[in-house]
Amino acid sequence: MSRTPLLRLACPLLVFTLGPVLGPPADAATGSGKGASPAKVAPAPSPGATVFSVNHVLTPLQADLAKTVGPARALALVCELRAAGAHGGKAVIAQAGSVEDINDALGRIGHATDMGGVRQMVNAGFPRAFVDDKKKLWRKLDGGYVPSWSVTAWAVDDVQGTLYAADPQHRLFFFDDKNGKWRSAGAEGVYDIQASGDTLFYMQESGALFKKGAGLPTPLMGRPTKGTLLATQGVLYVLSGGKLYRYARDEWDKHGEAIRGNVKSVAAHGGDYFTLDDTGLIYSSADAHTLEHNVKYSGIYLIGPNLLATTAAGGLRGYDPVKHAWKTFGSAK
Repeated sequence: MSRTPLLRLACPLLVFTLGPVLGPPADAATGSGKGASPAKVAPAPSPGATVFSVNHVLTPLQADLAKTVGPARALALVCELRAAGAHGGKAVIAQAGSVEDINDALGRIGHATDMGGVRQMVNAGFPRAFVDDKKKLWRKLDGGYVPSWSVTAWAVDDVQGTLYAADPQHRLFFFDDKNGKWRSAGAEGVYDIQASGDTLFYMQESGALFKKGAGLPTPLMGRPTKGTLLATQGVLYVLSGGKLYRYARDEWDKHGEAIRGNVKSVAAHGGDYFTLDDTGLIYSSADAHTLEHNVKYSGIYLIGPNLLATTAAGGLRGYDPVKHAWKTFGSAK
């Protein structure tokens, strides 16, 4: 999983309540929690339909999106889609441009190839939700995406797959898959959220940080505040002011001191992580050194434990941490 920092500062308290809060959001398409069926990516697969690989969908999708968001952003979106697929779709992809364009592109790919195959691929490995450039969340449903509501924070539990989002009033909700409705998660004043293994991590607008499992929320003290959260396999990372902090096994690494500085973004799998700095260099915690000094990178993503990285020149490369070897795949052009 990867995360790019977005600093948002304010100050209401985080309040936990029992039961629903007023006005749980509804999916915009129908006014109900179940949303509307995205008709452009619809029919169930017929007997003998083509068995798709991920490239059957992502390769033409990248070419289609490049026409609307540009080659570099299209490449980054496809990298995020590959990372989401490696986690069984347990992810939210933000800054996705127009999700209507993504729905349209999936529909065109399905009509040109096998609609059932596209639908299966989307349902099995595409992210649980997109957040478009206007901060509206689109939830996955029946091989496509339906609009829900405007959000200020979002997350998917990387183990359980539960979808969470905070509304413009900074109230936290989760999507109840059994009943097809958004329900209160019992928190207000939410600034950022992450979830892993049925544990929620909340940062309130003042910067105070909490974790909540089955019981009451517990404050996590002893580290600088006002940052961006990333949770993976039960490990929490906090990126604050270019410094990276890690919380695991109920304690902060290095007694709350930063484990890495000069960090622009981070991608992590459990306790192992990669960071990208402002100069375009990538650091690997497993290797304990900067991977290369002669290539500048623009984005980092994880496919399981393996790194996928976009270069500043528009290229795409992969790094195997077991073999300690790079492979070049191509470019955005």
